[in-house]
Amino acid sequence: YSADSFIDKCDIYFLHKQLFVSYLECGQFTRKENMLLHEKDYEELHLITDIIKIFLFISQEHSLFLVFHQMQFSSSSFLKTLNMMIKDFEFKNIILVGTFDDTQIQYEYLQFHWQQLQQIIEEKQVVFLNTLKSQYHQQNIHLL
Repeated sequence: YSADSFIDKCDIYFLHKQLFVSYLECGQFTRKENMLLHEKDYEELHLITDIIKIFLFISQEHSLFLVFHQMQFSSSSFLKTLNMMIKDFEFKNIILVGTFDDTQIQYEYLQFHWQQLQQIIEEKQVVFLNTLKSQYHQQNIHLL
């Protein structure tokens, strides 16, 4: 596939198509039009969905094994993407593995996303294993 045809086949949101094509061709995201700040949340939702669509498209022909190391340092955007991927999409041929060190202090502003992830894991009955338990944190999200 060319970058352009690959992104077309992934059914990427039309305003983000150039972002992904430029990344695949040059290794950098470039955008011709300015982003409207009042549409930031809308754009973010579409970007998250686009990333998931790319994984889903690839997984139709190839198995994916995605490893997320040191998830305790994850950004809110990564946690939103992971939450949405597990909650809203059914996928086959994709295995997610995440490592988490609960001896590291978690940032307070991310607690909502971690709690949401734990709730989604429990609701979807996703298997996860506990590797470390510390006296400081009782969160049990270690391996997905």
